[in-house]
Amino acid sequence: KTYYVAQSFLGNNGLVLGGIPNAEIGPEMLTKTSIGLDGSFFKERLQVSLDAYHHVVNDMLTLSHAMPSSGFDYYLSNGGAMKNDGLDLTVNGRIVNSAIKWDLGLTISRYKNEVTRLDCGTLESDLNGATVQTKVGQPIGVFYGYQTNGVYTTQEEAGAAGKYIMDGSVKRYFSGGDIQFVDKTGEGEINEKDRVVIGDPNPDVFGGIMSAVSWKTVSLETRFTYSLGGDVFNYTRYLLESMSGFDNQSQAVLNRWQVDGQSTSIPKATWGDPMGNSRFSDRWIEDGSYLRLKDVTLSYLLPNVPDAVKSVRLFVTGENLLTLTNYMGADPEFSQSESPLYYGVDAVICPQPKAVFLGIKIGL
Repeated sequence: KTYYVAQSFLGNNGLVLGGIPNAEIGPEMLTKTSIGLDGSFFKERLQVSLDAYHHVVNDMLTLSHAMPSSGFDYYLSNGGAMKNDGLDLTVNGRIVNSAIKWDLGLTISRYKNEVTRLDCGTLESDLNGATVQTKVGQPIGVFYGYQTNGVYTTQEEAGAAGKYIMDGSVKRYFSGGDIQFVDKTGEGEINEKDRVVIGDPNPDVFGGIMSAVSWKTVSLETRFTYSLGGDVFNYTRYLLESMSGFDNQSQAVLNRWQVDGQSTSIPKATWGDPMGNSRFSDRWIEDGSYLRLKDVTLSYLLPNVPDAVKSVRLFVTGENLLTLTNYMGADPEFSQSESPLYYGVDAVICPQPKAVFLGIKIGL
């Protein structure tokens, strides 16, 4: 469809064409293939469910390169395709079946996403300071930036490396205290040609662990969630450790490089960051693996209740009480958007709060 957007020019407001209309655009085509296997063992004390799937998306809506004469960089088309392969395993079992009953459940999920067609070749999107790349043969939205190798500890070390950036027609050489960016091309100049895939936000495996223990009128139910292997862009730390202006910074910058010979992972503070030490690189990519006690509930069923009710249960529930992770951000379990391009981008998202609830449940 043709649409227009507002634009101001020399103080005058008007409407301009918002994009190139494509009359041939059509719906995406999704083909799903799945297979499942369910089994019960040991007189149904153990249940196992295994599901595998293969999804193919053709005529995927993507951006394709437009002719320069059109005045636009891209237009919307059915120029993409991708496939998703996944496996879901669920195991539930009665571990103890006596006066004390203990049920334990485990879910394990894994998927692999791969772009199989992209008419525009390579698509790079800038999101909150990060560059995510979509390319044939890769998952959607992998992190694309510079590799680093620490900080130049001395001026002599930086001089021997001889790396530089171009400021117009002037070469500016890295010095002591600057980040050592990996020169992938071997040309000496650090530029966009040296960028590589530095992280994949898709986890290796994820799922949950459930446990329910009961004895007479007392029960304890717990649920853990976990994720292993997904990379995260810590945008919060990017803002608080860039040291390029007057913005507030975290205490981590107290360990910045200050004297020749100092060994540290934090570069020197330079107004305006002329060498681009804070550019998007693996310095800001972290392992987002975690194990979280999502919720736990302790309940007590009153043995004697009035005839007017069937049951009365008292309970106390805690949420997000414990999280085990090496991620330095506020919360490794977050969701900024449903778009796969935003997976793993932690853009100053509020953490999930810890909470405790007291309640009573009356059955009528």
